[in-house]
Amino acid sequence: MKFALILILLLINVNQLLIAQTDSSQADSLPTPDKPKFTAGGFFDAYYLYDFDKPYGGQLAGYLYNYNRNNEINVNLAYLRGTLDAGRYKLTMAIMGGTYPTFVMVNEPPALQLFYDAYASVALDKKRKIWLEVGILPSHIGFETAVSTDQMTLSRGFSIEGIPYYFSGARVWYQPNDKLSFMLLACNGWQRIKRVNGSSLINWSNLIQYKPSKKVNLNWANFIGTEDPDSSRRMRYFINTYAQFDWTKKWSTQTGFDIGWQQKSIGSELYNSWQSFFVINRYKLSPKWAITQRVELFNDPNQVIFPTLSPNGFKTFSTSFNVDYNPFAAVFFRIEGRYLQSQDAIFIKNNGFNSRDFWFLSSVALKF
Repeated sequence: MKFALILILLLINVNQLLIAQTDSSQADSLPTPDKPKFTAGGFFDAYYLYDFDKPYGGQLAGYLYNYNRNNEINVNLAYLRGTLDAGRYKLTMAIMGGTYPTFVMVNEPPALQLFYDAYASVALDKKRKIWLEVGILPSHIGFETAVSTDQMTLSRGFSIEGIPYYFSGARVWYQPNDKLSFMLLACNGWQRIKRVNGSSLINWSNLIQYKPSKKVNLNWANFIGTEDPDSSRRMRYFINTYAQFDWTKKWSTQTGFDIGWQQKSIGSELYNSWQSFFVINRYKLSPKWAITQRVELFNDPNQVIFPTLSPNGFKTFSTSFNVDYNPFAAVFFRIEGRYLQSQDAIFIKNNGFNSRDFWFLSSVALKF
């Protein structure tokens, strides 16, 4: 909390400094930005999960970053965000805590594990259609984030847990009109702030988003890079596609397909591949109530993304159903039941493993 207050005070001081610079007569020959505006926001998501397999130690599988503590009330994600907006340039910082950052940031330096995001944005043209963003960036791959209130489902699907939640690097956005967006990213790695030790390779990703109407959103993204040092570099290639259809004011559908390849060894012409597919349907019963159903498949036989140490790898089917109650604009009450089934016994059950699992999840969240 002390660190959060320091960051917010720092942004306020920068805000005052920029205002003073804007008023300075020395800047008369330069383009004058908008008067800087500071805004603050936050998010808080408390949860209770009961896994009927009763995993030993209360910990769900290590590849689940969200809602992974069993039979206890905990905080998945909480953050405070400050944004300084001067029109042509912006500064955004958010610091976080909870069980989500404890697991998703485990490979990062301790001083950087507090940041949900931290980046600067600069408009490269007068019409503000081209933006450069540099820093710790929220991921553009996939349709979900760790902020549950922005998602149709309460828990995250395997297709989301298996792709980056963030990148560290520089990216350029270009939006020629309201229907099309393009993005190119140079980054340090697959969900990495600090590059893999011994790696000199710059990783790349891009995005194409097309919205032919207000009811349709089509997305295509990819990643080209590695998770290895130069001495054992195995190239990774990944394609993410998804679409959202708002059929009516009450009924919406999200669907997507991902596929990835990674070299079996350095210089090899053989690749390990993984795939995922999902369909989510959401129906608003009223302005305050909604229900959502999800079906998904994830096939990772060579355990590139989800290591299980089992004979057939991660070949898993999952379905879930959640009920949402939104009494106020910033308050969310949600419950979800989720069933999982795998070809191998990969789900922790007491002191052993099971091929099936079921859990009940509830959440109280606030976003402002």
